[in-house]
Amino acid sequence: MEEITKNEAAQPEKKGEFAQQLIDALIHLVYRFVYFLFVLPYGLWRKAVVRMSEQKKNGSLNVSEINSEFPFLSWLKRFVFDFLIDGLTVIAWLLFLIFFFIEEGKALKYMGFFDVVLSLYVIYITPTILAIFRDALVIFFIMPIRWLISLFRRPAKTYDLNHTGIK
Repeated sequence: MEEITKNEAAQPEKKGEFAQQLIDALIHLVYRFVYFLFVLPYGLWRKAVVRMSEQKKNGSLNVSEINSEFPFLSWLKRFVFDFLIDGLTVIAWLLFLIFFFIEEGKALKYMGFFDVVLSLYVIYITPTILAIFRDALVIFFIMPIRWLISLFRRPAKTYDLNHTGIK
């Protein structure tokens, strides 16, 4: 068999192949753009609904069901991430639509069509914004706490107590 170099593999052999690759790339770009703008918020909302339903079935907010070493921290994490943020995600569309029609309804005669559509779209992407907020909280608060807990669980012999620099 003949080996193909990277340079040859990157170059299409025919003009028709490049045109097809360009069309495929543009279709993929448009599909992902539409997915991010319109499908992703609904998918995130559905996941929050499923998590809330499972939380009700499991009774995970019940302190007596928590068997961890740090029951209050475990409960607090479940309350903030599994209940508050998911609960807000579930009811966000309803709350923001009510707010939109009460507050913005007064100003609708002064708003243009684009302003109304933009306001409704911002309401639609609320689950995406809340998911980003939730993930940022996990990264900046939960992960460092887990790192500290794992640090405290290490046996004392792994610490350099004499500060010799030798491990």
